[in-house]
Amino acid sequence: MILSNRRLGSYQVIPGAIARVTGREPEVTGKPSAHAMAFVAQQLGVPVSEVAMVGDDPRVETETARAGGAIGIGVTTGTTSLLAPNGSCSLS
Repeated sequence: MILSNRRLGSYQVIPGAIARVTGREPEVTGKPSAHAMAFVAQQLGVPVSEVAMVGDDPRVETETARAGGAIGIGVTTGTTSLLAPNGSCSLS
């Protein structure tokens, strides 16, 4: 596995560990996954296109929203910022 300068979150590490131990790629049903957005929309009784996911990790929340056809809203916190380490905008 080749790692770049990106931080590995648990959403990457845990499935990787499962794949290594079992020899099978797990199906992610939480973030980032279209399954998560479909579940939320079903629980709310609305179409997934009317659901918005707000989060401070654009890689996780934005990918989850986009995968499920929902709206992704990114916010910055003390641990995240609008700019990537190279100075470019990290949200698109």
